[in-house]
Amino acid sequence: MTWREAFSPLRSRDFAWYFASRFSNTLGTMMASIALTFAVLDLTDSPARSARCWPPGPSRWCCSCSSAA
Repeated sequence: MTWREAFSPLRSRDFAWYFASRFSNTLGTMMASIALTFAVLDLTDSPARSARCWPPGPSRWCCSCSSAA
């Protein structure tokens, strides 16, 4: 498969918009996860607490960061 064939779906305007929106959404989610970890590190000065916030998930959004060390 050539590059031209691989990227041919992006010639469709609707699919190109869909692809761009999914890409930016995924990129933003990844940045938010990393930003949360650094925010916890900055607020607590504790690498152990920031490690508890990783990997993020539906039930893991900093669930243990507010608990006592």
